Amino acid sequence: MKHLVLLISLMFVACTQATQEEVKVNTDMEQLEKLISLPSAPIKSMWSIVESSKNDTFGSNDWALVAILSFPIGTIEKLFTDEKIVGKGSFVPAMNWYPTEFTTQLKIEGNSQFSTNANKYSAELFYSSPLLNGYILPIHGTNDIYLYLFTM
Repeated sequence: MKHLVLLISLMFVACTQATQEEVKVNTDMEQLEKLISLPSAPIKSMWSIVESSKNDTFGSNDWALVAILSFPIGTIEKLFTDEKIVGKGSFVPAMNWYPTEFTTQLKIEGNSQFSTNANKYSAELFYSSPLLNGYILPIHGTNDIYLYLFTM
């Protein structure tokens, strides 16, 4: 199992090498609160802004916010109920700062994205104009979530 985790980690680093210089991670909670709604206060956050020039799925003025949010025990379960499922499967932009607990849940799809077959859940509680689209994914074995919000 340790060899598998090491192999996946090495593959992750290799596949995200191109994005390491382009997208920096931010941990400023006050700045994040200016961009999105937070239904409860995270213990910590790691997030990045992805501009249209770095992802061809956006229009020229569109952008996305990608975040890993850590919450206190017992606060995220309400986000992942069956009625909040909005789809299954998704592409996830590759970031060099994702925790191993998350990357081991993903399939590598090239040097700029991963994919998952997991259920996507509504991110509506995090919406704040202009970030009014997106989803969240649980990070299994943790009290963390992956948040993906985008403009349209």
